[in-house]
Amino acid sequence: MKKFLNTILPGVAIAAAALLASPASQAAYVANDLILGFNKGSGAGPADYVIDLGNANSVVGVGGTASVNLSSFFNVGTFNGLYGGLAGVSMSVVGGNGATAGRDLYMTSLRTSNLGSPTISGSTAPLALASTPMANGVNDLSSMIFGLGLSAGGSATIAQSDANSFFNNVLGTTPPSFFADTGRNPSGSVADGTVIYEDLYRAVPNGAFTYVGVFALDVSGNGSLMFTASTVPEPSIASIFGLGLIGGWIYRRARKTSTAHSH
Repeated sequence: MKKFLNTILPGVAIAAAALLASPASQAAYVANDLILGFNKGSGAGPADYVIDLGNANSVVGVGGTASVNLSSFFNVGTFNGLYGGLAGVSMSVVGGNGATAGRDLYMTSLRTSNLGSPTISGSTAPLALASTPMANGVNDLSSMIFGLGLSAGGSATIAQSDANSFFNNVLGTTPPSFFADTGRNPSGSVADGTVIYEDLYRAVPNGAFTYVGVFALDVSGNGSLMFTASTVPEPSIASIFGLGLIGGWIYRRARKTSTAHSH
């Protein structure tokens, strides 16, 4: 018996250690984290670029009173290396809670008008959803994040053909995917230019989707990603975005200077 245990236990220990070391085993989707995904093509294009932005309220800034600079999460070099610019690239932000208690859903819609006050949306709100399809959509997202091994602040590029891709789990028209299971498409795209605005909405089962803020992405220069909540009393989205670009540039310049001095 002792000989048997000495033989089998080391193997069990090794297997357990390998499981614990696996990124997917350590990173499960956290309810109400917002996931930003980029896609170009319909299954055979460049790799998808997926970013876990973190909690909708405490990190992204939903319900806050100041615009939030999320540029540190977004790598413009990675983006432009994959897609060569914004044209034809779909941008989506999704998140929520699939549990029975506290069930909700976040998703974006392309902003096409009203680039004035962020307190007002400039897009069409998604139609209300029943509880089951809402849970299915969040669970599709959870499955993708688990498969990618992502946690808040992390990102990944993944082939569209991969089972864990954003294309298959969020944008796909065949279940299981967010779009197929909810009937709601969170993606938006622009034909040209370097800037895209997307409104973020939140809903609970059978309730209307409520506008909660706007994302602004610029893929030129050093790149910039901003979120402005609908509760931020600022004059315009464009001015907020401009201040964010300047602030991001100052931060990156200061960090480079600090790094240079440290050497």
